[in-house]
Amino acid sequence: ALLTVSNTSTSTLTKSTSGDFSVSGSTNTTGVSTTSGQIMLNFTGSTTIGTGLMSAGPNVGTVVGAGAHAIQLPNGKYLVVLGSGTANTNIYNPTGNSFSTSTTLTTTVTNGGHSIKRPDGTFLIVAGGSSANTIIYNPLTDTAIAGPSLTTTAQLGGHSIQRPDGKFLVILGGGLAVTNIYDPVANTMIAGPNLGFNAANGAHSIQRPDGKFLIILGGVTASTTIYDPLANST
Repeated sequence: ALLTVSNTSTSTLTKSTSGDFSVSGSTNTTGVSTTSGQIMLNFTGSTTIGTGLMSAGPNVGTVVGAGAHAIQLPNGKYLVVLGSGTANTNIYNPTGNSFSTSTTLTTTVTNGGHSIKRPDGTFLIVAGGSSANTIIYNPLTDTAIAGPSLTTTAQLGGHSIQRPDGKFLVILGGGLAVTNIYDPVANTMIAGPNLGFNAANGAHSIQRPDGKFLIILGGVTASTTIYDPLANST
């Protein structure tokens, strides 16, 4: 029988007999030995990973600025929301390593812009830029419609946390301690708990092992907040 092992293999091979494997008749046995029913692989090359190489990527084709981010689509491509106070998007094809123009969003996206994946496979895009606007993007039809309005504006440091119940805490940033709760099933926004401290540029969140979130508030402060999604409190 022929056993082929490639450097991209993810399979597990299990041997059911107690005898040793044999490598006789193999076309390449360098670094291969057998003992106690096991195949031993000893790669003679370097075992360290180098620094890698950088090369120029494809040109996006238009300006990318504040609020820019990308959404992975079901087909493996990416919708790149270009931000910079525009409603422009591009599609990046990683196989062809190319960009093409895509749908125009219903409103402009800038600082604080980010996206949330909804259970139906569509995405809620928080537009940011001192606006309360959101957008719902459908990756199957490459179309956008207006989403529910936030209770107040989203700005620098705006981002979202998914809770165990499937809802999202939306941290609005902009030097405010304000949050919203987004229900993706009902597609509604309501006021969330106060952070206790203001969130601004640089704000982001880290999930802890106990399920709570550490919110680093940014805005040239050293303050953080702990959010408990079960109690919906900080």
